[in-house]
Amino acid sequence: MIAVYVGGAISNEETMHVFKNLNKGLELTARLINLGYAVFSPYSDYTYIMRTDCEIGEVYKYSIEMMKRCDCMLVVTDTNWRKSYGLAEEIRVCDECGIPVFYTLEDLAKFRRRRIDNDTRFVEV
Repeated sequence: MIAVYVGGAISNEETMHVFKNLNKGLELTARLINLGYAVFSPYSDYTYIMRTDCEIGEVYKYSIEMMKRCDCMLVVTDTNWRKSYGLAEEIRVCDECGIPVFYTLEDLAKFRRRRIDNDTRFVEV
C-alpha cells in the first residue's frame, strides 16, 4: 500500500478560508483512503490543536516527521497552495529526502502503478 502525505494550504487570515481549506483537504484525504492508499493528512491536525494543549509548533514537527515516512506527497491544489509557506517547507523537505511530490491524482496513480510493477515485494490489497 502506498503511503501518501496530503499537503496544501490550511492557514489563512480569514477564518472561513481556513474552514474551506480544511474541508478540501479532508475530502481529498477520504477519497485517497477509498482508493486504497494509506494516508497521513495534516488536515486532521486541527483536532489536536483544538482539543488538547498541544503546541502548534509541536504539531508541525509531528506532521513533518510523519511526512518523511510516506512514499510521496499529493498537494491539494484547489486551495491557495502557491502562497502557503507551510507547504513550501513541506515540498523543500520532500525534495531533500527524495520524496516525490504530485499535483494530480492521475500522476499519483501512475506512481502507484510503476511502484507495483517494479517491486515484486509490493502487494496491492
